[in-house]
Amino acid sequence: MSDPRPRERIGERAVNTVVDVSFALLFVGVAVTALTTVPLQNETEYDPNQAEYTTETLGSSTINVTYSVDTAETVVGDRSFDESDQLRRETHGSIASLAGAVAVAKGRFDDGPVLTSTGPPFEQALDERAQTALVESSFETNITAVWQPFDGASVRGRADVGQSPPDTGAVSTATMTVPSDMESVRSDAIEAVEHGGGYEAVAELLAEAVIEGYLPELESKRALERSSPDRTLTRQRYEGVAQAIDGADPDDESVTENLQLHSVDTADLNEYLVDHLGDQFQTELAARFESPAEAAAAASVGEVRIAVRTWQP
Repeated sequence: MSDPRPRERIGERAVNTVVDVSFALLFVGVAVTALTTVPLQNETEYDPNQAEYTTETLGSSTINVTYSVDTAETVVGDRSFDESDQLRRETHGSIASLAGAVAVAKGRFDDGPVLTSTGPPFEQALDERAQTALVESSFETNITAVWQPFDGASVRGRADVGQSPPDTGAVSTATMTVPSDMESVRSDAIEAVEHGGGYEAVAELLAEAVIEGYLPELESKRALERSSPDRTLTRQRYEGVAQAIDGADPDDESVTENLQLHSVDTADLNEYLVDHLGDQFQTELAARFESPAEAAAAASVGEVRIAVRTWQP
């Protein structure tokens, strides 16, 4: 895609995802932004008292979660790292906000591999802590968090926490949203379309937000210039993202040369990924939405939707 927009403004607000511990810290103190009741098949009317309890529990009560990034290489250069070094992660936040963090951390393109090393162990640890925190509740709870830049996007993430809902019986459902901490570009996308932009303009904004979210330029550069697990994890993420995006290639010189320890250039790396992801998103948006205006209004990269299901044990 030609003439990509500068990403400095996005970098000021984007999620710091280079050091994998960042995913665990993004959502501390995040409040539930909306709560509405929606019917599911074979469900009964939602109990307002139960909804109030669920909102308070998931949006206000906080928990601590500890896990290890056991999929990372444990040798970097001439140093070895064990679990007690930089591979153990700790986080604190509400169950709802942390479920949103896990959904982003588990982002993947279609059926490809998860883009981060934190996603699966983070989800497992959160599930264990959440079930412990909710053990004395008068009802069973399931929390499903879904993140996607727009409806039908090829990249999306999902987290499942709590008990599995029953196939039969009364199940009540509430939905809420929490910030993904990637830039919410919906307003900018709508404005771009109003000034004559098409699918390409919307796609570029979404691509910039996603790439800067997973691989923030400045933090990525610092991590890649270190001889530590941070460098390994960040390099793996760049290579994984390049592998997943249509038209991009982790063996392309724009990737390999800019990942070298003494010639790191994350500006070029991110521009390369944004260009290819923008092309991919443009094709998807044009196929999914009848107009650029409809596509712009559907931009949801800055939020995670959460469905909370409760039922009597």
